[in-house]
Amino acid sequence: MRNLPHFEIQPVSLTEETEFPSCDVVLRELRLDPATLSAGDMALILAYQDAAVLAVENATDRKFLARTLDILFDYFPTAREPLRLPVSPMQSVESVSYFDSNGDVQIIPETDYYVTFGLTPRLQPVASWPMAQSRIGAVTVRVLSGIDTTADSDGVQPELSKLLADVQQAIILTIRSWWESRGSGVNPGMESETIGDYSYTRAKSDSTEKGIPARAMDLLAPHIRRAV
Repeated sequence: MRNLPHFEIQPVSLTEETEFPSCDVVLRELRLDPATLSAGDMALILAYQDAAVLAVENATDRKFLARTLDILFDYFPTAREPLRLPVSPMQSVESVSYFDSNGDVQIIPETDYYVTFGLTPRLQPVASWPMAQSRIGAVTVRVLSGIDTTADSDGVQPELSKLLADVQQAIILTIRSWWESRGSGVNPGMESETIGDYSYTRAKSDSTEKGIPARAMDLLAPHIRRAV
């Protein structure tokens, strides 16, 4: 049996992204009054917020905010072997397409495969996978990742902050750590070392210190995706 195919994830659209946590919540938790902040400080907080979300998603190997993503594989698994999708949580599979032997794009009908959701979502064909052209990125699975915040039949829309309270707090703790160390010349995720006359800077080896405070990593522990 061949190894699982190499994959690459490409964003298709960022229009679905939800502000998480909201800027108002961040400012309240940092005990900052927006009326007294300079434009530069406000821009810095917003930049910290975007960076903290990405840091938390990278640390957990999860995609908490809604995004449309293309996952490119070099080939299909053999026979009916499931295709593991390296995106979690996942709301839906939008399409599955591939280049056939002639180089033409073919779309697999959604009735021809099963989808399972979970820590590692999977696709499995009803019969067997088709033969894709031998090329890089021969197979494309388009998915909608993240938490579903769509209103239910009664018109009630779940609040992202309640669904992910611990993740939100981890992001806020990370922003606070960066905000409090701003201007100090200290990068929470970097360390310097000197050997003789040679000095260099590198990322800290302890994953809980790569810009994310240890307290925040404790909150993220239940959300870390360990394997694909």
